[in-house]
Amino acid sequence: MSKDYKKSDYGINKYSEGIVYRYADGSRLTITFEMIAAVNPAFKKDDFNKIKAFSDDCYHREAKAEYNQSYYVKSSLNESVSSDWLSTTPLEAELFEKWDKQLYMAKAYEAINSILTPIQRKRLLLHIKGLTTRQIADIEGNTQTAIWKSIDAAVEKIKKYLRNFTK
Repeated sequence: MSKDYKKSDYGINKYSEGIVYRYADGSRLTITFEMIAAVNPAFKKDDFNKIKAFSDDCYHREAKAEYNQSYYVKSSLNESVSSDWLSTTPLEAELFEKWDKQLYMAKAYEAINSILTPIQRKRLLLHIKGLTTRQIADIEGNTQTAIWKSIDAAVEKIKKYLRNFTK
């Protein structure tokens, strides 16, 4: 990382009480828990701490990638060597991607609990927990084919539900 890491974006964010966002022009904005709570009273300190930890981790990975790029790249820029491992995803893109995944998973569980029949829900959850269709069939005294068809139908219902959600 940089020689004076406390002056780096990573150091500034890590040692700040809030989440520091750096603009392209070099200016910075610090977002604190109090700023968010003033707008959204339901926002909890634990939620802020999770986002802050994620922000620290993103800046840390960015600093490590910059270090790797400056000290470990041995090939010329003109050579056609893949440098994908050097790139980092911007912090805001990672945050939105993580929130999108969490929202998507919440919708999937909502679908499991609302649109599946009780038997489909039970079989799918057992399968998600790691049981095979054969094991579920043995527990229920049913055929493996019936279990497989039930789980497959449940998955198709959830896919259809999520396709409608993402439109």
